[in-house]
Amino acid sequence: MKEVGIRKTTGAQRGQLIAQFLSESMLFTLIGLLLAIVIAETSLPMLNLVVGKNLSMPFNAVTIGGLSLFCIVLGTLAGSYPAIYLSSFRPAIVLKPQV
Repeated sequence: MKEVGIRKTTGAQRGQLIAQFLSESMLFTLIGLLLAIVIAETSLPMLNLVVGKNLSMPFNAVTIGGLSLFCIVLGTLAGSYPAIYLSSFRPAIVLKPQV
């Protein structure tokens, strides 16, 4: 909350704060997706040995498009509440020392 108050006092507008929160959320979602893909790819051979099957992860245009869409939707949903809620704070109230 203090970060939002400081940003607003330095001239940031509500739209800029919402864009920042949404972009941070989407970036974290993208990083998580990439990490999940790396972990799944590296552990798949071990899983194949354990279950005795030959499982694979297909990477085609549909899969990549679906994962990208999932990442955008999840990032938007995860970042929309904090973006709208935190950007509505008034700087004078947030930065006021509490007793």
